[in-house]
Amino acid sequence: MILVLAPDTVWYRMHSTNAVSKISPFIEGIYVLLAKARAGLYPGGRESWVERSAWFGGLIFYWMKTAMRAGLYRDGFILLASGWWMILLAIIRRGTAWLVGRKPLEILPLEHD
Repeated sequence: MILVLAPDTVWYRMHSTNAVSKISPFIEGIYVLLAKARAGLYPGGRESWVERSAWFGGLIFYWMKTAMRAGLYRDGFILLASGWWMILLAIIRRGTAWLVGRKPLEILPLEHD
């Protein structure tokens, strides 16, 4: 991956053998992540569940759209049905960030000793 900092640009090469072109393993991975979240296996406990759920919502929304575009409608609808409330939290988080002027992606400088 190449990252150009000015202007804000990200470039990467897409080809037919990219792992991202294999959608089903990613969707199965989402279900594994959600099972771990439900089991409380992520740090932050109950205090972080809203932020964590919003993050999952963005992930679910992305892979739902990707599945639909690939013609995997059943998989897309199952993702939507299982994570609609997380998608809603992601939309609210992004809308709030937009309203207060924060970008969803922030670049923080590293401190050197």
